[in-house]
Amino acid sequence: MKEIINREIFKRWLFFPVLFVINSILNFYFTYRLETTHRGLLAISLISGAFLLISWILFYLMFNDLKKSAIMVFAASLPFFDFQNIVHQLRKIAHSTSNITLLRFWHSNAGQLICFGLMILFVIVVFLLVKKIEKINPLTILFLNVFSIIFLCTLIIRGNININHNKNEKENFINYWQNEIKNIDPSNTHARNNHPDIYYIILDGFTRSDVLLNLYDLDNSGFINELQKRGFFIASESYSNYTQTRSSLASSLNLRYLNEAADVIGEDKSYYFPAYYMIDNSIVENSLGAIGYDLVSFRSSMSYLDFKDWDYYFKPKSVPDSSTQTFISTTAMSVFLNPLLYRWNYEAVKFTIESLPSAGSIDGPQFIFAHILCPHPPFLFDRDGSLKKADRLYTTQDANYFFSSGTMDEYKNGYKDQIIFLQKSLIKMIDQINSTSTEPYILIMQGDHGSGMQLDQEDLSNTNINERFGILNAIYFFDRDYEELYEQISPVNTFRVIFTQYFGIDKPLLADRHYYSRYWHLFDFSPVDDLLD
Repeated sequence: MKEIINREIFKRWLFFPVLFVINSILNFYFTYRLETTHRGLLAISLISGAFLLISWILFYLMFNDLKKSAIMVFAASLPFFDFQNIVHQLRKIAHSTSNITLLRFWHSNAGQLICFGLMILFVIVVFLLVKKIEKINPLTILFLNVFSIIFLCTLIIRGNININHNKNEKENFINYWQNEIKNIDPSNTHARNNHPDIYYIILDGFTRSDVLLNLYDLDNSGFINELQKRGFFIASESYSNYTQTRSSLASSLNLRYLNEAADVIGEDKSYYFPAYYMIDNSIVENSLGAIGYDLVSFRSSMSYLDFKDWDYYFKPKSVPDSSTQTFISTTAMSVFLNPLLYRWNYEAVKFTIESLPSAGSIDGPQFIFAHILCPHPPFLFDRDGSLKKADRLYTTQDANYFFSSGTMDEYKNGYKDQIIFLQKSLIKMIDQINSTSTEPYILIMQGDHGSGMQLDQEDLSNTNINERFGILNAIYFFDRDYEELYEQISPVNTFRVIFTQYFGIDKPLLADRHYYSRYWHLFDFSPVDDLLD
């Protein structure tokens, strides 16, 4: 009897639309879990729930039949939540046939609309088939319920296997890093003056002046001269230590190279959790926090650089967090909200640059961190600061990944325009900081790496390493004491100089070293010192 009742429940109860939506939320979480915040996951759940409720009501009004409307919700959910994955399969077909034109087309507005039209056509075909059926067979409901349960259970098992795949490595690394943090001793601090405010501004992908001239036909000397007039030291021969933002910031914020961290995680060099953990629990953050600094951060397009738990966190009110935007960009909503994705990130960059001067007006010493996704793609800014037309799917892809949807000329011109915009905006920002600051301050403007027009994320031999490693590295000390700085200083030594010079924490300089790693093998480092000019 119990078995019969259970079977009847699976024939009559409409689990499958709800389970499929839950499956879509969990699939996103398992895919982007290191980048997904709790607030972002809540927003994603609300968006998904709203789609489920609204679509079910609409289809019920069309059919006046709960089972038929449930089937239609299920049919519409698949292309809605998996839209960009479907487009990705079309792009893979184009790639396999070496059809570059078609490959780029699927990323264009027209290509996205055609894919959306195909999705609507699929839903219409299912709609007509369901409409012809006089009554839905209970076995169909049974099959869809069982299928959805199996599909969800499979996803949960697979997701947990992936989470636990590096469980031992994760625990070992956390223990290792927590021991490093425990070694911080604020009693060793002896400030030479009152603690200055410290601005650490990362301009993602801002390359060096000689690279700008050689590759982009852009004379950057006017900008450099303006910085020098304002007392900045320009490390004109500076190279980044790493090719990726994740490894670069894990290094500079922790005053060390990542070779030891790579040894701790073991053989799997694609495991990037340690870089995220080092950034979120950095030596700079913990050291300055221990000696009384307030920690101030601004919204970043990269969630692992979005320090919401700091003492002060600033973001434009109208812009959702990065994980919510990523979710939108994977669904069919991206077809129509694509201009909004451009607008949100355009506003976020402008907000950070315009709001940075006010951060220094907070009483007491501040460590102010801002990661600005510019001049790195996507190319949002025209040279006059206006928003460019959203003519293709919003993506932050750089280097050879950019060229699957864009051209060399688009990269060159887009990057150049954003540099010109930044030059004017940054000078204005610096002048405002200088006029509003109530405390002495240190200001570092640094590229985490250079541009990527001639970078291959998977092949060092196909990479212009001088472009990718050459960076803007502009440093301002309130007392203009630049004796410990030098033309070739790299980011790993930035806070070693500051900690030694201004806090009496002895941090000898390290030899400037430079490492390439493939995008999906973050900790597999290849030294390139001998290859740089």
